[in-house]
Amino acid sequence: MNMKHVKSYSSINESVLQNGIVLIKGKPRGKDKEKMLYAGHVMSSAELRPGATMLFMSDQFYRIIKEGDRLKGVKINWRSEESLKDSLNLKSPGKISIVKNNNKTPYHWKTLKETTISQALDRVRDDIDGSDYLFESVDQTAGGSTYAKFVKAAVDSIFGGEKKAVVLSWTATDAMDLVEPDEDSTVAEHEAKIQFIFIDPSLVKELEEMGASTRGDLYLEISSNLTYSSWYDPGDYMNPPDGDTEITDAEHEIVDISISNVEYDANFVEFELNPIKKTISTALTGSNDVDDFLISSPRSYTNFEKYFNI
Repeated sequence: MNMKHVKSYSSINESVLQNGIVLIKGKPRGKDKEKMLYAGHVMSSAELRPGATMLFMSDQFYRIIKEGDRLKGVKINWRSEESLKDSLNLKSPGKISIVKNNNKTPYHWKTLKETTISQALDRVRDDIDGSDYLFESVDQTAGGSTYAKFVKAAVDSIFGGEKKAVVLSWTATDAMDLVEPDEDSTVAEHEAKIQFIFIDPSLVKELEEMGASTRGDLYLEISSNLTYSSWYDPGDYMNPPDGDTEITDAEHEIVDISISNVEYDANFVEFELNPIKKTISTALTGSNDVDDFLISSPRSYTNFEKYFNI
């Protein structure tokens, strides 16, 4: 038998490290149709045939961007499996899986040995530097994606001076419910949901063209650092016991933010939300919680029903 044209399958028995990193070429974008580069964790693998290994992925993916001279993975959230597969340029139905090969999963023989994005990128930095990939800059400002634009419009209206959306109702954790007995401070995570409606004509028109509702919910996950003081009087036979707790200082960090009526689009990356989160944290300065802010805000958040058919 002539062995000259027999392909070597030296990697057939290669074990795939669980949680190992694989780079994925995404959908061509940009004026020169460069491909976006993504990364994900491999949960398991299966040999389809000699030399062909299917990688089954976790549901968390990262877009590779440039931060100065370094490459970095930024976590991306997709609202639907369809938009995820579109960005990764995948056609197969069912569970997210990718056949390991030099074209779709470049330098997999290097990256699969690592379980963190940073270590995997360090291994291939010299290989992909200067290659024909489209890398976004970490300096990109909020609003680069459609999703971030609508989040920003809602937040700037609710927590700033814009008038592109109005609040209809809200539910939020009372900061006093976070107070720990016998302590003078605590750090606690809690949530708030603010129902709003967009009223800006250009945004309303764009939402209608997208087939999206003008009405949505703004979801906030908040980490609050609360300082408080308490006093207690046990009373006597003439006076009942009495006491009170007062919050003396509150600092709020927005951990996560989302809106319900607009889908994540393919251009969305998490860092676009950072300045939007900062807007909320700044606005909440001096307030014990979201409820305290909305109630004491100089803007009126009631009786909007008479202006809208809702």
